[in-house]
Amino acid sequence: MFAPVTLITAPAGYGKTTLARQWVAARSAPSIWISATNEHNSGRALLERLWNGLDQYAARDTTLPPNLSVEAVQNRLGALAGTLTVIIDDFQAIVDEAVLATFEQLISGLPLNAHLIVISRRLPNLPLARLRAYGLLRQISFADLAFTLDEVRRALADHDLNQDQLYALHDRTEGWVTAIQLTLMSIDQDRADISAQIGRAIDEMHANRYLEAFIIEEVIETLPDDLRQFLLDTVVLDRLDPELCDAVLGNEGSYARIRQLVDGNLFVGRSDQTDPTYRYHALFADVVQRHRARLNPTPPPEELLLRASQWYEHRGNLDLAAEYAVRAKSWDRAASLIKSIVALDADHAFVTKGLELIRRFPKFAMQSDPEFLNASIVALMESGRVNDLREFIDVFARLDVPSLPPMLQGRHALQRAAYAETEGDADAMALHLFRALALLPPEDTLSRTFAWTRLFRAANDRGDFALAEFAFYQAEAIPKRLGESSPLAQMIIMPEFTNALAISGEFKLAERLIRHQIGRLPKPIAEMSGYLRTRLISILVEQHRLDEAAMEAGILLREMERYNYRKWFPDAQRALASLYFQQGQPDRALALLEDGLSKVREIGGSALKHRIEASIMQLWLQTGKRELARRWWSRWDAPVRFTRLFGDVQPYAIQLHFLVHDHRFEEAEAVIAEALATARRLRHLPAEIECLVWAAIVAQRQGDEEATRTHLGNALTLGAPGGFHRVYFAAGGDLRDAIKDLAPQLSGLTKRHALELAGVAATENREPAATRGVSKDSPDLTPREEDVLIELRAGKTNRQIAESLFITERTVKKYVASLIQKSGATNRTGVVLWAMNLSESGRVAAK
Repeated sequence: MFAPVTLITAPAGYGKTTLARQWVAARSAPSIWISATNEHNSGRALLERLWNGLDQYAARDTTLPPNLSVEAVQNRLGALAGTLTVIIDDFQAIVDEAVLATFEQLISGLPLNAHLIVISRRLPNLPLARLRAYGLLRQISFADLAFTLDEVRRALADHDLNQDQLYALHDRTEGWVTAIQLTLMSIDQDRADISAQIGRAIDEMHANRYLEAFIIEEVIETLPDDLRQFLLDTVVLDRLDPELCDAVLGNEGSYARIRQLVDGNLFVGRSDQTDPTYRYHALFADVVQRHRARLNPTPPPEELLLRASQWYEHRGNLDLAAEYAVRAKSWDRAASLIKSIVALDADHAFVTKGLELIRRFPKFAMQSDPEFLNASIVALMESGRVNDLREFIDVFARLDVPSLPPMLQGRHALQRAAYAETEGDADAMALHLFRALALLPPEDTLSRTFAWTRLFRAANDRGDFALAEFAFYQAEAIPKRLGESSPLAQMIIMPEFTNALAISGEFKLAERLIRHQIGRLPKPIAEMSGYLRTRLISILVEQHRLDEAAMEAGILLREMERYNYRKWFPDAQRALASLYFQQGQPDRALALLEDGLSKVREIGGSALKHRIEASIMQLWLQTGKRELARRWWSRWDAPVRFTRLFGDVQPYAIQLHFLVHDHRFEEAEAVIAEALATARRLRHLPAEIECLVWAAIVAQRQGDEEATRTHLGNALTLGAPGGFHRVYFAAGGDLRDAIKDLAPQLSGLTKRHALELAGVAATENREPAATRGVSKDSPDLTPREEDVLIELRAGKTNRQIAESLFITERTVKKYVASLIQKSGATNRTGVVLWAMNLSESGRVAAK
């Protein structure tokens, strides 16, 4: 919509004048240009300048009327034959109230053939709201003038900037065009390392001498003394809250000063759309702080920051109080605040709000407070930042550890065990766990529970099942022995227990326990639901229950968006990738794995890195990108021990892909024998089944039908009770026909399982009926109805069934009513008799 007046307001360097010139040039519009100065603040100077400008436009000199008025200028404009654009630049120079009133009168009666463009660094003292309401004014602000990312890309097309540098430059300058130009002025175009120079220029932008000189000359030196001092003292603050500014400066009147900054367009904008406070432009603030530091100011910036920290603490905002304490280099205060955030008590051990502050803490300050150092390591452990974790553990190691209390020594040993686990060093992990258990006092309940639980896992991974059983019972006994009922202790124990169940093929029980745990998570560790849901998705994918897995995946993705990076993220990405591949989305799966690998390379963790790399190579092999996978395999640096961690058969499987493709069957058989021995030693059922499947593939390729049937039959026998599916096809060989041919030779549960696998494309994505205790020949029951039927046959009451299935009694009654209807019985006793008759006739498997 056209308005006779266009007001362009923005700080220095946003291209206001350039925009006006480009607008006029693009339209070939007749125009006159006037630069306002302080001289135009007296008498009729502005009107005279306008009159003289019209003389220049008309190329003739006229005599100034003795009583030059607004009406005379308006009449002369209206008498022009065509449309004329009048540009008044530097309008911020006009501050006289009488002159501004005259200008308002001029605008109100501007003839239709005149267009006025006013350029100013600050909002003029005019009734802008009224002018906008009357349709007389269109306003362009610095937000409109700031370059978008695409505009920065086009403007710098001739410069050798990569994508990351473009993003960084736009983000750092927030589209401030002069800052972009001055940054690139420091680049020596004659040198070969242009890209490296650009990277350094962006990183050190706040120290750019051209930019600093521009801000000093065009902004700071143009301000009145009182406003300049307010700017210099408050530029250390992230938010311009009037009360905060008053507290930091020790006086009142900050609200009026902030309004002056806002109206003056002095690089001040809203913090965000919902926050009524303002903030300085980040780059502008950095440059001004650097300039202030050279002035040896009083008070020093550290004192101002400390006052801000105290103000936030008084209002209960510990996050910002700690942030300002760190910036003030008040390390004792910062440590005290961060300990309150991270919370040393065990019920909040997973809270990581202070993580970024911890990473900025100097090591010497850490060494003076072992308790704070311990809390920091806990936060880093849960965040999955392995590289930072190693540094902080090294700091702890440099302390005089024997002089520390046994609790801290034990926790330090526990942390070293956790780090050894991330690096795949099972021996070191076990050693540190034993040391932790020897040092941790009995009252440190959760630390000891954690240590015993990790020892349970380590012993299982090493095949030491006697030790694993002992460790599990010790972990379970600690809360009971001390008379405590700690949900958190159970949440430490049960994930490892359910993992052991899944490894042994007890999918149904593992699934129930995981769902039960998710529903009982205490608030301080709510984020563990993502960790548990990852394991649930893996179980569902293994059984080809893809619809259910997809529902859980949607929840998991939302949880990953909710939290910052956590140590369980890479495993979650692997589980999701497996689901996407089974759904026929290999590209999506690969993108997810590559993103996970990029993040793990950044934060560290050898064990995770090698597992993700193995998943990527296996995905390439399954999608026909064999040569790409072969190149990766040839330079893969995974040590041998990773092939034996957690019964992980992936590295073996990758090697077998190449050996089978190259017809090196004898070598493949040797690898299978080694992998199978490892899987059996660790009692890792999925890995054992996959090894047998590989043995069947090798035998099939060699034309040995009898060996193929033998290996496949053994695999099916092992996989039938658990309803395994994915593992039969993960190797990439199509054994569906072989399974179909073998099925008539099998019996019972194994036969039904084989038939389901052979016709998997036509079956529903639901839990195999045989694994639930009800055959496929039974009436059309839902999985939950079949669960209730099994419990009814066992003679359980509604309350017992509810407790067993983790549902309410009311829900049990609904399922019982449904079973009565479907069975044709008149009561629950009739349902039980019906179920027993089905069992005797072979239509329902015995529990």
